[in-house]
Amino acid sequence: MQPLADLLARKRWILALTVAAVSGLALVGVTRLRVDDVPRNLFRTDNDEFAQLEQLYRDFGADDNDCMLVVVADELFAPPAVAALREMVAHARAIEGVRAVYSLVDTIVFEAGQPPRSLLPPVSAPPEEYARARREALDHPVLAGQLIAPDGRTMLVIVRLDEARIAISDMAPVIDRLRSLVQRVDASADLSVRLTGLPVIRVEIYLSIPREQAIFMTVGAALGAVIGFVLFRSWAAIALVMIGGTTGALWSLGAMGWLGLEMNVLSSVLPTLVMVIGFTDAVHLIYDMRASRRTGTPALEASCNAIRHLGPACALTSLTTAIGFGSLALAGVPIIRGLGLACAVGVGVTLAAVLLLIPLLASTRIGTHIERRSPSTLAVRISPYCRRWMGTVTRHGLLISVLGTMVTLGLVASALQLEPNSWLTEAVPTGGESALAIAHCDEAFGGVAFASMVLEWPEHQTLASPNVLACLAEMQQLFADESTTRNPISVQNLLAVLPGTSDDLAQRVPLLQLVPEDVLHRFVRPELRRAVVTAHVPDIGTAAFEPVLADLENGLTRLGQRYPEMKMSLTGTSPVAVRQLNAMIRDLAASLGFAAVVIFAVMTVAFRSLRLGLLTVLPNVFPLAVTAAVLVWTGRYLQLTSVIVFTICLGVAVDDTVHFVMRFRRELRTDDNIAEALTRTFMAVGAALVTTTAILVAGFSTVFLSQMPTNRHFAALACIALIAALIGDLILLPALLACFGRSKTGCRPPMHAPETDK
Repeated sequence: MQPLADLLARKRWILALTVAAVSGLALVGVTRLRVDDVPRNLFRTDNDEFAQLEQLYRDFGADDNDCMLVVVADELFAPPAVAALREMVAHARAIEGVRAVYSLVDTIVFEAGQPPRSLLPPVSAPPEEYARARREALDHPVLAGQLIAPDGRTMLVIVRLDEARIAISDMAPVIDRLRSLVQRVDASADLSVRLTGLPVIRVEIYLSIPREQAIFMTVGAALGAVIGFVLFRSWAAIALVMIGGTTGALWSLGAMGWLGLEMNVLSSVLPTLVMVIGFTDAVHLIYDMRASRRTGTPALEASCNAIRHLGPACALTSLTTAIGFGSLALAGVPIIRGLGLACAVGVGVTLAAVLLLIPLLASTRIGTHIERRSPSTLAVRISPYCRRWMGTVTRHGLLISVLGTMVTLGLVASALQLEPNSWLTEAVPTGGESALAIAHCDEAFGGVAFASMVLEWPEHQTLASPNVLACLAEMQQLFADESTTRNPISVQNLLAVLPGTSDDLAQRVPLLQLVPEDVLHRFVRPELRRAVVTAHVPDIGTAAFEPVLADLENGLTRLGQRYPEMKMSLTGTSPVAVRQLNAMIRDLAASLGFAAVVIFAVMTVAFRSLRLGLLTVLPNVFPLAVTAAVLVWTGRYLQLTSVIVFTICLGVAVDDTVHFVMRFRRELRTDDNIAEALTRTFMAVGAALVTTTAILVAGFSTVFLSQMPTNRHFAALACIALIAALIGDLILLPALLACFGRSKTGCRPPMHAPETDK
């Protein structure tokens, strides 16, 4: 870092031009940054499972492109309600972007010897006609459990979007128009209507992420600035800290744009992550500059000294963090690999932003205002407390180390019970329209998501072949026998409503030509020799649904032994999402574990001491174990937000540990006394750690105001992790260094505690 310090001292204009040029390139890169707002890409993989899902979409239509209007009324089968329903369906069909609308309005009833007629009677029909329509709907093989609930008070109107509308930007306008339609209908006294479905939920989540991020980053930054001013007593210092992290985020986004990396729902965490990392390094730099300024050192020299003193530590923390994120490249899911690359690049450019911009600005007149106190007042005021604290830690170092080890091992034992889990509604605003509608659909219909079994028969058979229909019936029975999946439906249900006197469904297969093609293709593709069985899936969480999928797979395996000529597979958006989400969480957790090992190996090499490398393990494992154990104790699960918190926690903990250890080694060279070195280290670095934690906790605390459960969950875990990391670095680490630290000569120095002021 000496060349950078010399360049700052002699040719600041070169650094200024460099910062300006890089910032300009970053702004251009941001304009090139593309947003991947296709939700399906979150689960995209190179394996056969995703290929089967895409084949399902091509053959039978996407099962994740249906919006649902949940219609509730005390009496659905009454003239006012039916009239309102017909009007709503007509308006829904007229919305641009809507491909089809399915409801009771279009249902045709076939009766032997009678011409086909509409299920719903005209408005002028007598009450008995409406009563008959209600009975027929509840007994209808295609409608019952699909479009009408068993209680007869809840009805679904399925609005299918155009197949091409798979991106959020394409779906959002259609969702907005549907929501406006619902508001108009719901204003009447005849029907109560709620809008839900996977497209609606995805739009809500994707659009709320940047909106809530902007709000909470702004509020959090303001609150953090206020708390920072209380601790720093200098707006100049706070401004420098904020500028460092913000510039790092800008440069990171610009780098993503130039590298062709896309912003998605996972990588949207990048700005927050690099701001936190840049923020922590910036605080350490400011504290070092303030210490120099208190001794009368000019602003330029103080900035150069900060680079010399802390540049290596900042570089080491960035290297270890980048290696940690780089380990995500080992993940099997492409979106996770992209996240790892984006974060690794972001950490690197943020280091450059902090080391270039903050010393450059601090070397100007701004640097003269970062310390307003008299040279010795602050040091004199906190010195007794630091000495008393470190004296206690030094005297009881062995006890603290043993207890800390035992507590950490106990926490790790609890953390090992943590399992991955995720819910469809975990990111939906609590009490929102979609969440309430999903809960209602779970109870009335068995869920708004679907699982599908696909059957493919050999060329010498047809849909009317006994084996094909028998296999379809048994596949449908597998869903029916499973308590979690409800209301399975297949082409057999369709055949059951077609006219015919015989119970042999094979005789009705030719009549499928009467069914509209878009309806028929949701059940069977005779020309492709493929049919699908679909069942409703409730929002019970991926952990509970994974065993269900295993049971269904086993059932298909047994069927395959009985029907060796048939090809059967279990697929659908919900099954694939369940497996991929759990796989992503496991990949992130495994990568995090690998990253921890690599980070500590790098720290060992950097410190040139296996002893110091091992001593850093416990303080950094402790906050991760605390956070994971809290999840277990509160009955929570490992979610994507949890793993992201662990990643941020590890980055902050490692950052603080490196700064503490490197300052400790520097102080140890002064008098070769561990106790004194720890006290001076605590006085120099401890205040920065406390300041960083206080401001970050204040910033994350604002997220508790979010309506999204995942955001509140993230905020709670982040605060717990940051506080635990502070405890690890200010209690466990000094205790371990007091017990097992070595002097530069390799001899154990005196372990007496420094005298405390009385």
